[in-house]
Amino acid sequence: MFIIVEGVDCSGKSTLIEKLKDCLQIKSFNERYDGNWFNKIEDKNVRDITARYCLFLELSFANMFDYIIDRYHLSEIVYRNLENRNIDYFDELEEKILKIPHLLILCRPNFVNLLDKTIQRDSIVPTDLSKAYDLFDKHFAYSRLNKIIVKPY
Repeated sequence: MFIIVEGVDCSGKSTLIEKLKDCLQIKSFNERYDGNWFNKIEDKNVRDITARYCLFLELSFANMFDYIIDRYHLSEIVYRNLENRNIDYFDELEEKILKIPHLLILCRPNFVNLLDKTIQRDSIVPTDLSKAYDLFDKHFAYSRLNKIIVKPY
């Protein structure tokens, strides 16, 4: 099973992942905390982001790994959109994910509660948070994956 947990900063992703990991007894992966996995790929032909995401899927399932992923393609498209950059591999990547057992989870807390929680972080700008929140809704609705919304707090 390939479980993808998405959402803005402070939305409850890490808490949910820890609970799922313990309950389901499967591995979790977060590039920020587990090392920059994508940059460790030695194959020089696998430099673009699409190929790296796809390779991660292939290696995980070739080795029969079940994973909970902290952020994946939705985060990529949302944060690139915030930088006024687009991606062209969303549909291609979803086609590959659709072929394997998967679940896309969007952590979507009440926005006012989210703002209260993020005030403690200097790196999060409320206008960016609002835009990201709306972009996650938009791209989550567009996604063809098996999906659910979780309201963690």
